[in-house]
Amino acid sequence: MLVTRQWLFCVAAGATLAFTGAGVSAQTATDPEGLYGQEPTRLEKSSKMWNQSDTCGKESFQKFPDYTAEGALKRDAYMRDCLRKHHLPPRNDVAQPLPRRQ
Repeated sequence: MLVTRQWLFCVAAGATLAFTGAGVSAQTATDPEGLYGQEPTRLEKSSKMWNQSDTCGKESFQKFPDYTAEGALKRDAYMRDCLRKHHLPPRNDVAQPLPRRQ
């Protein structure tokens, strides 16, 4: 009888641990920011993307500050690479502006 009680206790403890572990793994799958973190809102995501895009623009002007055609081409190339690296949408080129509408 003593062996049966110990066995039942071990099975119950194992089931409790398995259930708790499944709950934690499900929590981390739905909550990428951590156990109590909040997922960023669409506004926060958009703001972060715009800030990173502005940072890429500032870096391109810091690396190539001259206002020549060659400098503009280098800034545009750096800007495209920076935006691509951060998975952001491209901007219009400064070196070759869009044609005017007639």
